Amino acid sequence: MSRKPEPTDEQIEQALRASRTLQDAPEGLIERAIGLWPAAPEAPAALPPSIGQALRRVLARLVSDSGFAPAPALGLRSGAAGVRQLLFAAEGRDIDLHVAPAADGAAGWQLSGQVLGPDLHGEVHLTGPGPEARAALDELAEFRFGPLAPGRWQLSLLAGELQIELPAFELPAAGA
Repeated sequence: MSRKPEPTDEQIEQALRASRTLQDAPEGLIERAIGLWPAAPEAPAALPPSIGQALRRVLARLVSDSGFAPAPALGLRSGAAGVRQLLFAAEGRDIDLHVAPAADGAAGWQLSGQVLGPDLHGEVHLTGPGPEARAALDELAEFRFGPLAPGRWQLSLLAGELQIELPAFELPAAGA
């Protein structure tokens, strides 16, 4: 009985290359497989972004409110008298608000804040007795409004598909 000769290195290399290539299935078999599934439904007409995007609305909860208490009652880090600090929590983030008398003797209040936690890019909407205001969050997720008139104000943060609404807060009239 004759023995098969040992393959050469070149023959082994060719066999390995051939084994690594995949052959396409016959065209008829591909069409038959595709025909097993129902036709894809037609894509709906594109909706305007305001309608097509669903916002996930979250209500923040008040964690702390200094309530315009005098500075000595709150300690040294709380700031000057007449300053109010509110801290809200929502979606793993804290929203730190500071309300202070308007600068340079102007009437009303200055509102500043910062979103603490995971990166958040978006804008802040403020509604109340004065005109509606909007501000983009800066690179440190900070924002600023003012001067604001006394009254009931509502703040909301919009970031992509997330809307965080803070409970309304009251800014008192001067000397109140």
